[in-house]
Amino acid sequence: MTFEEIVSDIKSIRHTESKSLEESINILNKYKNKMTPKQYEENLKNVYGFAIEDMFLNEIDFETSLAVDNGKYTYDEWTKAIKYIWMEDSEYKKNHQ
Repeated sequence: MTFEEIVSDIKSIRHTESKSLEESINILNKYKNKMTPKQYEENLKNVYGFAIEDMFLNEIDFETSLAVDNGKYTYDEWTKAIKYIWMEDSEYKKNHQ
């Protein structure tokens, strides 16, 4: 996939912001049947790890995790795309306040 395709793919994921550990676990459980037991356990560890910092994972996190695990794109490609999206979003918010 090209960089632009990866950005578009990530942006197309419908998600809501999680506001609690319970919400993140509920969202993760929606993806359980798409994951191997190992993938599920790793994602569950991530849910708890982020929750310690009051950060709660949502659909975009699990969808992209699966995409990387399944070879749709690499972790480095995902990281670059996410940073780009965050910068783009920050710039938009700054210019539209």
